[in-house]
Amino acid sequence: MSFLLNTKRVKYECSCGQWLPLDSLYFCRSCVKPKCNFCAIDQIDITYCPTCLENVPPGDAKSRRHQCQTCNLCPLCDSNLATNMEGDLYHLRCGTCKWTTRDAELADQAKSAEWPQHLHPYDDLLNSALEQLRLYSSREKIQKDKVKYTNKRRSNLGTLNIDRYNLQGLYNARRRTLLEPLQPMVRGVEPTEDVPELDEGVFTSSFCETKTLGQTMTQLFAMDQPLYPNRTKLAGKRVVRCSDCERPLYKPEYSPTSIKSKIQMLAIEFTPDIRISREVNLAGDQTSYVFLSVCNICITPVQIKMVPLSSEDDKTLVQCETPSIEFTLLNKDDAADINARALTPTEEPSGCCFVFKSRHRVGLRISVNAKPGNADNFLCFQLNYLNKSVATEQEKQNNWISTRVKLSLGSTEA
Repeated sequence: MSFLLNTKRVKYECSCGQWLPLDSLYFCRSCVKPKCNFCAIDQIDITYCPTCLENVPPGDAKSRRHQCQTCNLCPLCDSNLATNMEGDLYHLRCGTCKWTTRDAELADQAKSAEWPQHLHPYDDLLNSALEQLRLYSSREKIQKDKVKYTNKRRSNLGTLNIDRYNLQGLYNARRRTLLEPLQPMVRGVEPTEDVPELDEGVFTSSFCETKTLGQTMTQLFAMDQPLYPNRTKLAGKRVVRCSDCERPLYKPEYSPTSIKSKIQMLAIEFTPDIRISREVNLAGDQTSYVFLSVCNICITPVQIKMVPLSSEDDKTLVQCETPSIEFTLLNKDDAADINARALTPTEEPSGCCFVFKSRHRVGLRISVNAKPGNADNFLCFQLNYLNKSVATEQEKQNNWISTRVKLSLGSTEA
């Protein structure tokens, strides 16, 4: 039964040509195609703190450098720091490794938040470079607007009174921006031969006091100073959209405490689920049997037609001796008796490939012939199905949806 849960052995072809398991695919009801993460667009919809669950707008999250201003993590073990109060002052304490802010030589504060951080040595230089880039951007925009308006005929402009609409001040501000001199952003670097000597304290200090690589990466500007509390990184919920029609395929709830979703277009809800129910033992140039389980969890019945595929150029594909199979699976109903047989006289199979059939699930036995000496063998099907739950104009015209399925059967036994 463990093979029934292994979904990675059965892969479906995406619209972009990649082969992925069914639980890794979406389904676009507008394009009527399966979609994967490579042919979909991801967008951050909500940013929040995973500790205090505070919703942070995207603009504020960018200004805060995607960090929470009230929650902190231990710099040694990355556990949440608890706030302890003694009198009117606060200090932080880790409940796992017992680290406190007093160990970092930080004095107790009157506020429980806004603990100090190690300063960036080039913070002023980066801010000045950012201001220069903004100035360049504003000048380029002004030049484009100037060319756009000067190319028009003066007869079309008419007689405008600029002071009437109070535009003279805006014009003067733009003119002053163009007249401001730009300072060079590149500074000269002078070589030096004075190399600082290695501190011998590196060899004599205690090993327990030495910072690990992870601690050094989280606080790059600590240098020889003690580690300060790390601010909690913000988490986010993403929206997945189709790259062709830009319709949402997955949209979560707005609340950070909710794990439900508003929109959920998963391929498993629209496509029949095919799995290998038993281990496959392939023998070279002999007839072997592959047992499959086909399940329908859609809200409507599904008509299925499985056509085996073969190729003489690809030696890894096994030869399927079972012809095409057609059957209908009812929708899943938890209240119904799952052991009751749902076969009707019109659905009786002509061959012996059907092992069992109970409402929304059917068992198949496929006869295959594999070539000897293959380390990997695959069985390919052209899966055609008609699902009424896909509410599109094409489905209203009873058009079938087609996709290819590839099953990994393993190696051939000698």
